[in-house]
Parts: sequence; C-alpha cells; structure tokens
Amino acid sequence: MVNLRSALREAVLAAVQKAHAAGELPDVQKGHVLIQYPPVAQETLGEYASPVALSLAKGTKKKPMAIAETIAKHFTPPEFIGKVEGVEPGFLNFRLNPGWLVQKLDDVVEEGTQFGQSHAGQGQTVNLEFVSANPTGLLTLGNGRTLFWADTLGRVLSASGYAVTREYYVNDVGTQVMLYGESVLRRILQQRNRDVPFPANLYQGEEVKEIARRVEERLTEDTQHLFTEKDLADVQVLQEVMRVAVEETVRAIREVLEQVCNVHFDVWSFEHILHERGDVRAVIEDLQQKDVTYEKDDALWFRSTKFGDDKDRVLVRKNGEVTYLVSDIAYHRDKFRRGFVTVANFWGADHYGHIARLTGALQALGEDTSRLRVVLAQIVHAVEQGKQKKMSKRAGTSVPLHEVVERAGLSASRFFLTMKALSSHMEFDVDLAREESQRNPVYYVQYAHVRLASLLRKAREQGILDGDIIPPLGARVPLTQTTELSLMRQIFRFPEVVEDVAASWEVQRLPHYALELAKAVHLFYDAVPVLAADSNDVKAARLTLVLAAKTTLANTLDLLGVEKRDVM
Repeated sequence: MVNLRSALREAVLAAVQKAHAAGELPDVQKGHVLIQYPPVAQETLGEYASPVALSLAKGTKKKPMAIAETIAKHFTPPEFIGKVEGVEPGFLNFRLNPGWLVQKLDDVVEEGTQFGQSHAGQGQTVNLEFVSANPTGLLTLGNGRTLFWADTLGRVLSASGYAVTREYYVNDVGTQVMLYGESVLRRILQQRNRDVPFPANLYQGEEVKEIARRVEERLTEDTQHLFTEKDLADVQVLQEVMRVAVEETVRAIREVLEQVCNVHFDVWSFEHILHERGDVRAVIEDLQQKDVTYEKDDALWFRSTKFGDDKDRVLVRKNGEVTYLVSDIAYHRDKFRRGFVTVANFWGADHYGHIARLTGALQALGEDTSRLRVVLAQIVHAVEQGKQKKMSKRAGTSVPLHEVVERAGLSASRFFLTMKALSSHMEFDVDLAREESQRNPVYYVQYAHVRLASLLRKAREQGILDGDIIPPLGARVPLTQTTELSLMRQIFRFPEVVEDVAASWEVQRLPHYALELAKAVHLFYDAVPVLAADSNDVKAARLTLVLAAKTTLANTLDLLGVEKRDVM
C-alpha cells in the first residue's frame, strides 16, 4: 500500500522542480518539502497541507500565495488527491479522492497483517538494550515503563524493515550485588532461627526472603552447606551466596518478562563475563595508551572533562577495585564490535550524567559514538484509590511490576505506560486501568475492535460474508458520509504513523493514533447503517470499510502488544 504522505511529498517536489526548470521558482531540497496535517477541522482544510511556499518565499521577493499558486499550476495530482488549493498565508491544502479511497480499501484487507509495514529500515541493525535492572530484586513499575515502551518501539522498527535485537545487561559485579548477597545470607540465617541482625543498608524487600529460600534450597542440595553465623565473615561463602542469588533473581526476572509481560529478550549479557574475558582490563590499558588517564590519590582517573563532562572520573580506586564506568565502557565497545548500526540504551533520568563520561571514553577509544543513542525515562508512580505509592527498591517499598500487570491487566499496562513521552513524569492510575468503561483508554480502543468484529459476525450469519471475503454484491461506490470519510482518512494514516514512530522514536504517537482510530470507528458505527444499507453497492463498500478498519486497528494493537478482543 502506498504511503500517501510520502507520495504527496514527491509530487509537490516534482511540481517545484518543474517551476524551477521554467524559471519561475528557486530550487528546493527534498527535505524542505514538508507535508503536514492541518491543525483544524479536516472538513475545512482537507487532509494534508504543505508550507513549502512559505519556505521558498524567504529567499525571494515573491509573496507566499503567488508561490503557492505557481506550484499548484505545475502540480500533477496523484490519483488519490481530489483537490489542491492555495490558502492564506501561503499553504497548499490537499483533499483526498473519496472514490480512490474506497477502491483501495480492498488492498488494505488483502495486505492484512502486512498493512502498515515497510522496508524503510533496509535491514539496518538496531540493538535495543533496556530495563537491565540490577539483579538485586524483582522488576518494578519503573522498569515496566521502559520495558513496554522499548518493546513497542522494537515492534515498530521491525515492521519498518529494521533488524532489531533486544538485549538485557546484568550488572552482577560490584558493591550492590555483594550487599544483596549479604541480605540473602542474613535472611537464610533468620529462616533457620538464627538471631542475626538485618542492617538498614541491606535489601529489605519481601522478595529477598523468597530468593533466600531458593538459594538455601539450592546450596543445601548441591553442596550440603550448613549455614551458620560464621558465614557472614567468610568472603567465599558470601560470594557463592551472591552468585546463586543473582542466578535465581535473573531467573525470576525472566519469568516475569516472558510469562507475565510477554516480552522476549534475544540476548542476555553479564558483566562478570566482561571481566573474565579481559575486556575490562583491555579498556583500562587502551585508555592509558591514548593518554587520557592520570594517577592521583593512588587512583587511576579518566580525563572526562576533556570530553564535556563536569569533572574527571575514577577508573580504578586506590584499593584496586575497578569502577562501574570501566565495565560499561567495555560493554558498549563490545556492542559496537558486534556491528550494530545503532546501539540504544534506555536509562532512568538519574543516569543523565553518565552519558558524557561514557561517550567521551568511547570517543577516546576511537569508536563512532554517532551510533550510540540514549533515551532517558522519567519516574512513573502507581496511583490506587487516589493515593500515590512510594517507591524504593532498597527499602522494599517499590511497586513490583508483576503485581501491577496482574491487577491492571497486561493490555492496560502496556497501553497506559506508552501513552506519554518518556521525558515526562507520569502517574499510572491502576483503578482506571481496571475499569470496564469507555473512560478507560484501552477499553475504548478494544471496544472499537469488538464493534467491528460484531458487524462482521452478523454479516456472516446473514450469509453476506464468507470468512473475510465479500461476495461481488456490486461496484464499490464512493462513501461520502462524514463518519465514513473520517474513518477512511484514519485508516490510510496508519502507515504514516508507523513511519513517524520509527523515525522519531516517539512511541506515544501510536496509542494516541489508536484512540483517534477508535473514535472514528465509534462515530461510524453509531451513525452508519452498514447491514441495512439502501443498496448492495453501498453495503459492499461499507463492509469493505469495516474489514479495512478492523485490519488497521488489529495491526495497531499488535504493535502495542494489546489484546484484540472480538467480544466483551
């Protein structure tokens, strides 16, 4: 199916080039020909508008309206355009051809699940690394925001011809995981009725007790280890408990991701492997050779201020311990060496300062950091019964992701958590997500799919439809009612929305489009008698519109990971 906006952009560009060849207008670059949606009612201004005349007027003495009229004179309308006109202060407005739209609805139905897909990415490889929560507890609602957002982006990119790899990075080295190991060991001892304290700096969550039970069971079975208070001073025991605790926590995280959230990661990378393989040591040696390090206070420092950071950063502490920064540099260099065209990270907004030091180190090592893309996510709070829930993983008061998904439902969780840009704070209203009414956005969208499915089911019961094949009742007559036109416009916008999301990575555009499409469906359903049409020609055209709308809405929901319902 042709992307109408892209085809219209090419047609306008061709008109400008014709005018330029005739000596009537200056030339224009392809990227300067913008095609926009009019900001007011489409019934007034049409479906598309271009400000190209306003842009060209800046370099000439001609008035924008005169330029618009010149472009219109040389414009050869594509068959899907019914009318073009220049309007003040110099816009070119375009109206779609309703007859063409009706004829092309058959193509939408025929393309089915392929409708909206493209080869824009041309197979370019994209690595999306997201969530990557420390293995010191279960996933939280905050993790869920980037989880569903980045997974939806991956679906859109795949539909747009990119080769997407989803990756999860496990930080299983350092102080935090050792504290986690100690937390688990102390819980094991407490579960054995040992009178041991549990300091406030350890991990307090209830899930630690469950992990402790799993670790105790494994170590007791595998090594016949008898846990005593002496283990708290035994580094080897602590490290072994930490190792098994991390394994069990990662296993629990994977269960939530795949079984509760329906998100699959293609690659799981572990920090300890970078150390064992020598990648971390190699980064230190290479940075030293690049003369971007120095020693001070018995520590090794990276001159990150040379690359835009606000201060230099420690690479190796005076006790010989390597900082997390070095591991992260090694990890990103490894991803670059795996050949990805784009390497993307989805981090919490509190990691903003890490970008400059990481990017600077990679530049110092000669890596092309234009391939690196970092997306920051602001905080999300769960709200239930009008109260905002506190969130602290260490204190054990964080909101577990699996509990939210189980209470609100997977479809509502995915839809709600992708509705706002990651750059903005948001509240997730669990009560609204559970509400079965049209106040609930995801219910509103799913109900639109139900209504379309109901119409088609009735058509099959009446023998009008055989599966999703409409018998030749008659010619596809133009559909001219307002709600019919509005629904067709939304259908043919779908490839453009997918294109926009793939280009901008603004995933929130997709659920908002779903709401606009659902609104058009509801208005059409309430206003138009599909099965009681005056003639077979009109009935056939309207049923084709219903099939095309259902196809489009289903494809939208698939990209969002939202369930398609036929009944409610």
